[in-house]
Formats: sequence, structure tokens, C-alpha cells
Amino acid sequence: MQYFEEIWRFETARFAVIGEAAPETDFDYDGEDEDGEIAAAIASGEYAWFVARVRVVLLDTGETLGTDYLGGCCYAEPSDVFRADNYGRAMVAQAVQAAREHVATLASLSLRAPARV
Repeated sequence: MQYFEEIWRFETARFAVIGEAAPETDFDYDGEDEDGEIAAAIASGEYAWFVARVRVVLLDTGETLGTDYLGGCCYAEPSDVFRADNYGRAMVAQAVQAAREHVATLASLSLRAPARV
């Protein structure tokens, strides 16, 4: 089981978009690293090796409406995934889209009040 730590948050009146990170459980850096410098930096803790997750949460209930994940992240700090490049922005866009689709699905259901006995 992975334990995610919140590293970034943006809130509106009703929703929170939360960026989180959890250490990768399998250390298998397969990027370009001919001299082993990056793998050594990960092993020493100079670089973080982690899974990033973005969640869209309904503040009233705490329900997660949409998520997106990106594994195999390697940055000096986990929060850099949301500042350094387009990965973080793309993850936010994907989680927001998933949340919109989830809400649309819920809205399309014809829910009835429970029958009274």
C-alpha cells in the first residue's frame, strides 16, 4: 500500500485539486544513465524517486471525484513535478476531466428516494 503525502493544493469554493507523492516501491530507474549518476543520486536521496498523484476532491464530503497518476518520477523535490514541466499540468487536466465525467455520470443517473415501508 502506498502512502501519499500532500505536496501541492489549490482550492475553489467547492473543490480541492491536490498534488501528492509517494515513494516508488520498485527502484528501477530505466532512463538514460550511462554512468549511473542518476541512479546513485536516487539511492543517496539527492533525487526523489516517486509516484505522483493528483486528486480532485469535493470539499463538502471529502469524496475524490477524479484522479491521475504518474509513476517513475525523478526530481530533486517531489513538488518540482508541478513546477518544472508539463507533466504536472497534464495530470491536473486529466484529474479535472475525470472529475467532470464522474459528476456528469452521477447527474445522469435517475436516483429515486428509498421506498417507504
